[in-house]
Amino acid sequence: MADIMPILSKSRIAVDGVGVPRQVIRTYGTKEDKDMHLGLTARNINDKLAQFLEKEL
Repeated sequence: MADIMPILSKSRIAVDGVGVPRQVIRTYGTKEDKDMHLGLTARNINDKLAQFLEKEL
């Protein structure tokens, strides 16, 4: 990302991310349970992407 920032410095840009937090998950449950707890379901990711794309720069 550091390589492209100078090129984009004259443009208005927005950056956002979706990922697994650094917290350690010490709860029991299925992968789906943990994904839901972290907001990493397909629906949550899709909603976050839609909100990001609707933002004005």
